[in-house]
Amino acid sequence: HTSTFAPTAGGPVTLTTGTLTVEIGANLTGTDSFVANGPLTLDFAGQLSTTGSVDAYGGMSLSGGNILSSTILNNHAAATWNLTPGPNDELSLGATINNLAGATFTVVGSSTGDLIIPVDDSAVGFNNAGSFISSVSGGYFEIVVPFSNSGTVSVLQGELELGTQSASSTSSGIFTGAEGTYLGLVGETLTPASTISSQGSVQLFESSEAGSYSAAGGTITDTSTFTGPVLDLGASLDVYHTSTFAPTAGGPVTLTTGALMLEPGANLGGTDSFGVSGPLTMSIGTGLTTTGAVDVGGLFTWGIYGYLDGVTIDAMGGISMQDDGNRQLDDATVNNYGVADFVGPSFSYIAMYGGSFHNESTGTLNLGGTQPYFAIGGLGADGSQPTFINDGTMVQDATTGTFFEMPVVNTGSMNVLQGTLGLTATNSGTVTVAAGAALSSDNYTQTAGSTILNGGEFDGGTFTLNGGILSGYGAINANVTNGGQVIPGGPGAAGGLTVNGNYTQTTAGALDVEIGGTTAGSQYDQLDVTGHAALAGTLSISLLT
Repeated sequence: HTSTFAPTAGGPVTLTTGTLTVEIGANLTGTDSFVANGPLTLDFAGQLSTTGSVDAYGGMSLSGGNILSSTILNNHAAATWNLTPGPNDELSLGATINNLAGATFTVVGSSTGDLIIPVDDSAVGFNNAGSFISSVSGGYFEIVVPFSNSGTVSVLQGELELGTQSASSTSSGIFTGAEGTYLGLVGETLTPASTISSQGSVQLFESSEAGSYSAAGGTITDTSTFTGPVLDLGASLDVYHTSTFAPTAGGPVTLTTGALMLEPGANLGGTDSFGVSGPLTMSIGTGLTTTGAVDVGGLFTWGIYGYLDGVTIDAMGGISMQDDGNRQLDDATVNNYGVADFVGPSFSYIAMYGGSFHNESTGTLNLGGTQPYFAIGGLGADGSQPTFINDGTMVQDATTGTFFEMPVVNTGSMNVLQGTLGLTATNSGTVTVAAGAALSSDNYTQTAGSTILNGGEFDGGTFTLNGGILSGYGAINANVTNGGQVIPGGPGAAGGLTVNGNYTQTTAGALDVEIGGTTAGSQYDQLDVTGHAALAGTLSISLLT
């Protein structure tokens, strides 16, 4: 039951014994300190509440439901805590467990969820200067008090979580984990002398890592900073809230991982670059604000309300932009090398503040849904306009259309299958407009390449052909200046182009028509100008074959 050692005179004192056992539900209290040269045993729900210290030199055995109140428990030898189902172990009123240098503290058992927890706001804690070993089979346990490690923590199996949000702790020691294990550190300040080297997975929550870090099984970070050398992020990097990677020495560097996941509302910042061999997933409302580059081998999923600030993303495995809502690009660069799908059921847009979206020569950008939109949110930090560059293949298949507020440079191919592609463009590639579709531009300039109307139309202010070919059949509802080559119907086919505006052909321009009968549009080419026509340059006539 309860026994008290509290001398009325000449105390408190230190009492020495061989074996010290606190039986089931019993409580050793008072003011004296105790030294056990033999085994110290706390049976189930046993309590130590003496305000002195208890030193165990002959080994120590703990079980479930133990309570330490005001007591400082010092382990000098080999301690074993055997997890059993039942109540948590509790620390209160400044109680502290010290596993001293040279000592071993081993946790065994198979129970899930056993805890060392604080029951008040006093400065309770667990300090490890020796060897702390967690070997819990088939479960996990938590020490929810400040945990300071200047020795070694080893997770041999199961899951271990150390520390608390309510108070911080500092560690300069070594943390290791076997393959398949989990180590979680909460409220931990890891000094430059510290080392985390795990074959399992590691999570840092509200912690700072200034030491060496390696977690082959993967990394989970939540409101944490990494300023030390990161050797291995492992199979995946999972980010909650805000985390930064910005080494104080030897950086910035490129960190590699198999997959990068930003959970809803998370932000990944800092100065380092990331090489992601698999997918990058930006959930709803997430941000990438690292000033480095992110190279993505798998699919880059850019969720709605996601923002990119200052980062360069090389999407080798394509991009998925689904669902209605906005995305934001601030002085960032997105380079697409794979298949990118920008699809919104109703209205989805990217607001660009400076920066660039570049569909590379190997890339395909599919614009679908109802109305994707590329908007100018504002200028970049250097006063620059945002830009859009297409060197690959772009397919407009949205029912209403796709619209670009920023200048578009096209050296690849643009295919307008339906709806309207609205832009201000400089074209030196190929633009094809299908029947029933429209290309709309207040200012369209072509320096090379071709614009082909396959029954579609062009709507806008001016169509300036400084080079290349305008061909096909359909309507051009704009003023046309031809300094290149106009071929109604296209090479080898009869057809008609209607210019609902003025047509000016310069001395460098050419009009190529083919004849093979007496019916306009089907047996010979026709250029029908409803406005004023001013002709110079070359008229070339050939027979249809």
